[in-house]
Amino acid sequence: MFVMKRVPFAALFTLLAFRAFAGPSEATLFVDCTDVRRGVFHTHVVLPATAGPMTFVYPKWIPGEHTPTGPLMQMAGLHVRAGGKEIAWTRDGVDLFAFHIEVPPAANAVDIDFDYLSPSSTFGAGYGESANSTQQLLLLPFNHVVLYPANTPSDNITFRASVKLPPGWTFDTALPVAGRNGERIDFAPASLTTLIDSPLVAGAFMRTVPIADAGRERLTITADSAPALALPDSRIAQLRKLVAETDALFGARHYGEYHWLVTLSDLIEPQGLEHHHSTDIRAKERAFVESDWTARTITILSHEFVHSWNGKYRRPAGLATPDYQAPMSGEMLYVYEGMTRYFGDLVVTARSGMRTAEEDREFAAWVAANQDRNRPGREWRPLVDTAVAVASINEAPGEEVPYRRSLDYYDESMLVWLDADTIIRARTNNSKSLDDFARLFFGAPATRGTVVKPYTVSDLVAALNQIAPYDWRGRRAGGGWLAARLQRHTERLSGTAGAHEQADRCQLLPRHVGEAGRHDRRRRLRLARICRWLDARHKGHSRQRTEVRQRRPARRDPRREDLGQTDRLLCRAGQFRRTLHRRFPRRRPLPAPGADRGEAGRTERDSAPAFAVAIQAHPAAARRQDAEEPVYFISRL
Repeated sequence: MFVMKRVPFAALFTLLAFRAFAGPSEATLFVDCTDVRRGVFHTHVVLPATAGPMTFVYPKWIPGEHTPTGPLMQMAGLHVRAGGKEIAWTRDGVDLFAFHIEVPPAANAVDIDFDYLSPSSTFGAGYGESANSTQQLLLLPFNHVVLYPANTPSDNITFRASVKLPPGWTFDTALPVAGRNGERIDFAPASLTTLIDSPLVAGAFMRTVPIADAGRERLTITADSAPALALPDSRIAQLRKLVAETDALFGARHYGEYHWLVTLSDLIEPQGLEHHHSTDIRAKERAFVESDWTARTITILSHEFVHSWNGKYRRPAGLATPDYQAPMSGEMLYVYEGMTRYFGDLVVTARSGMRTAEEDREFAAWVAANQDRNRPGREWRPLVDTAVAVASINEAPGEEVPYRRSLDYYDESMLVWLDADTIIRARTNNSKSLDDFARLFFGAPATRGTVVKPYTVSDLVAALNQIAPYDWRGRRAGGGWLAARLQRHTERLSGTAGAHEQADRCQLLPRHVGEAGRHDRRRRLRLARICRWLDARHKGHSRQRTEVRQRRPARRDPRREDLGQTDRLLCRAGQFRRTLHRRFPRRRPLPAPGADRGEAGRTERDSAPAFAVAIQAHPAAARRQDAEEPVYFISRL
């Protein structure tokens, strides 16, 4: 029962006076995008303030980019006012992302105006270091156009954001909309965390495709031309299967709605950045029209979708910072990105039909061959260091990648988690797999808001041991499976003894390979050895190394001497296909569900080698499909 109590008049007057003079309790953000055809975003920010010294900051460390790539260099025209009067500002002499002002005594808020200048050409790896607008579309990551008080956790400050679009343009974002008046869109109040985690796309040519759950998952395509919006129905059906397969894999969702925001333009750098309730994917204009490009682009949607579980909901503690100024530690990117590469680029791509089983095998074999024969840098740099040093590697030039190493925590870590999957299957007699780990670690309980649950290496190892007890970490420092796969740097990827000869290592450097006639080419793509190693890993997971006879150098081919290293790798696609067919022949049909499995209770599927892929309908995923066709999945890798 509600009982109204008497309040003394003096106390009531004090309370009303405090509310009248305390200033706004929320920050506001208004972005005028009507000038984006010239590459200019006009920003107006209002921050609550009190009299005295104040510091506000521009976001520096951006989630998903894992680096201090806040595009501060594109910020121009900064003006600060209070009570209609200009206030002088001073940039911090050490932290260039921080600005100091003196708030006048009578002011309770400061008004800040600046412009964000979209680059006309790409000059770095960050999302603010390439174009964000063309004549027909725009992308608006809100971290490009916002400022906030220093030393304020992003969860503790609320913004009311508004955007004004060019006439006739439509938009999409995961940010809840409060109202619209003409070309101005007002969004519901949201924390700074949610605001920066919810990019907006808009354009003159846009197509929205409901994927599942009456549009709760939807694909929004924005392009520079109307013909580029065409996406085959077969690919849309694969996205619907993807939603069903991730539900079956993880067992719970951590979003209320999910938006694939795909931008197609030849003027914007191809990239993909994950968010909790959406993803910002950028590709060439005809990426959904040309079948070859569609095959490449569609798997990015799968990768970023898996990040909603791995990376956004569950996040390494070193990447779960309280604001956007605290440095991030990328050491566990081998889970954040590596396991997402395994599930998002290899497993659910085949389960949803985005790739055929044969294409998946060839992709995995190419990754293994490239990491094995095109990375002499592994002799001095362990895999984990490519994650720890991501802030330096990310901005490095493309030359010397094999010797220096690149962002190998993506591709090689995919193979690490393939190895973990085979260990779990072998030790549990195929009763469990890494799927069980995914459900335990990334699944229930379901959440709907922007919830982040950090984890450490100890949490990871505890969950792996819960699925299959094993020497995952080791009792001694630097021991165990994780250390063997992540921290050692003197072994080949395939585990064979010995190292490259100096001459062989030099040939792997692009600047040498590109010079015709300088060096004889060795046959680097030894897929038979890699596949044999993978089979040995699966069959009892023997600790014995598979010794393979070194092949002689191949004869010089004048027709290929002018090719770079990447082109040479791709030239071996035919050998990939022949080798894979020899090692992993086409599967015999599986017995029908409920058929007699024999005395040993095993089918051909149970005894398949690690790379052999068996296809059948996944019951849990099929129940989520409106269509009658079965949903396919990889039952073994």
